[in-house]
Amino acid sequence: MEKTEVSVFCSYSHKDEELKNTLINHLAPLLRQKIITEWHDRKILPGQEWEKEIDEKIKTADLILLLISSDFIASDYCFDNELSIALDRHDTNSAVVVPIILRPTDWHDMPFSKIQSLPHGAIPITKWENSDEACLDITNGIKKVIQDIIKFKNRSGERAGLLSMHDVLSKEVNRLDDAFNRLETQVCSGIPTGLHGFDLAIDGLHPAELIVIASRPAMGKTALALNIASHIALVEKKSVAYFSINSPAETTTRRLISMIGSINNSDLLRGNLSDDEWPRLTSAITLLADAPIFIDESVLMSIDELREKLILFKEQHNLKAVFIDSLQDIAYKEKSIDKNISYSEYAHKLKHLAREINLPIVVTVSLPRNVELRANKRPLNSDLSEFDSLINCADVVSYLYRGELYDDFNFMDENNSELIVAKNNNGLIGTIKLAYDTKYSSFSNTE
Repeated sequence: MEKTEVSVFCSYSHKDEELKNTLINHLAPLLRQKIITEWHDRKILPGQEWEKEIDEKIKTADLILLLISSDFIASDYCFDNELSIALDRHDTNSAVVVPIILRPTDWHDMPFSKIQSLPHGAIPITKWENSDEACLDITNGIKKVIQDIIKFKNRSGERAGLLSMHDVLSKEVNRLDDAFNRLETQVCSGIPTGLHGFDLAIDGLHPAELIVIASRPAMGKTALALNIASHIALVEKKSVAYFSINSPAETTTRRLISMIGSINNSDLLRGNLSDDEWPRLTSAITLLADAPIFIDESVLMSIDELREKLILFKEQHNLKAVFIDSLQDIAYKEKSIDKNISYSEYAHKLKHLAREINLPIVVTVSLPRNVELRANKRPLNSDLSEFDSLINCADVVSYLYRGELYDDFNFMDENNSELIVAKNNNGLIGTIKLAYDTKYSSFSNTE
């Protein structure tokens, strides 16, 4: 049976009681349809411990409404207790928090200002000509949030709470049976990347996993991510979302054409193609035109905006894998809102997101300069010190190394590259040899 009831907690100042009651009246249709339950502190019964009741309700609510006014901000209990718990739950994706702007006040530098608020345009309810229209706007916004919460509950219903060993073993036996049957046609139980050594090591890309590809700039981590994404879309026929934060969609597409059509990227940029390259261009464009690759070139995007997009993409396009290029670029907006947030915290959010949407997320990471200060310039886990918890929360951590960029005499053939799997929750670690073609910025198997 689908879970449909969403528990709503109202955090407010008692001086805003009238506005709170008006808003709850507008939520009455959702209450009568048993889509939501609503709780506020006026529902505490005689004899109950009020602080204990509030703590229990706010820590178990699916949706927390912050009714913002100068009195809310001035209230020590609202601000220091309820707001603190609400934001902690929001940051761990265990609840959705929505600020509702009741009356004009200076809230833009408050901790909740990073969260999208209601009504539309963050215009306070009391500034609307008709307060009913303001509350209707809020109700419509809340309904959209509730729909997302219900979808998530339905997707993760059996995963909530304690699972019996019998149920877990039953699922694992079914997974093992499917994996065994697939061995006849493919080398891994996950989604193949097209790079045989990588697939043998990590067993392909699996749902809910966070996979890291890290390197110094110019090593080719973007090319490697595009390589894997295009293989999944063109060969495995599965939909992928590619977030190209640092490049416009046209540049990403041109790189794909170069890679697939074996056309020099610089010639493609200038339109200086040979007679042999024009047919390859036509063939590459034809392949890509029908490929289930969806590129997002948004420059600034918070983790909440990313989450909303992925939930929508998954429903609309049967999404199977997500690629983000890169961690530093996509975390830029989050850090501009909250300067105290670290890349490690953002990495944890990405891992939580991978589990929530149940899709593999492949993310590229640029390593700092200290890699180049030592004789052996192959990356190590210690080079991710700025992202310390990334190593802990990621399922796979890999490093791309091309020795010819450092005049490493062991790399006399410029097509030789190494993909170093330094962490792998699915099994093997070690170094995988890859061939890199500088003209087409493409990686391939060495055998």
